[in-house]
Amino acid sequence: MIRNLSKSSPLLGIVLYTLFMSACSPAVNLNGALNGKWIPNEASVHWVASVTNTETCQITFNPDGTFLATVPDYLMKTSDQCSGHLMVGEGQWSVSSKFEETGVQLNFHHVDGERINWAAKLLNVKRQGDSYSLYFYIGEEGGDRFVFKHAVAGNGP
Repeated sequence: MIRNLSKSSPLLGIVLYTLFMSACSPAVNLNGALNGKWIPNEASVHWVASVTNTETCQITFNPDGTFLATVPDYLMKTSDQCSGHLMVGEGQWSVSSKFEETGVQLNFHHVDGERINWAAKLLNVKRQGDSYSLYFYIGEEGGDRFVFKHAVAGNGP
């Protein structure tokens, strides 16, 4: 059977190549959808240690690929070292696509006033109709999620 496939028309090769390339292309075309402020959704607020600090928990993505963030330490540390303390930082962001999964990589240059070169956990992208959410796992992959939603007028600080 393999021998018969190798003798097939060139059309089969084109079809297989097209299928392969579509599987390797980005799963989500964000087209500037990340720009702006992202805040925790209601279900994620409880992961932040101090209730009074939840309003400052946010990530702002700039069109030039930079970001400013006040995020819980769960994004940057292993779960056994976390308490929900907010960490303030800035750096560069990029979109990462692998097969059918799209994520946002945050590379911090400064955290809590210290110069640092640190890649945070990948923020997974989930599309819901015309909107997106960003999330990372608290602890093990597949467990609890910390979810960010895009802030819109009247939808957060």
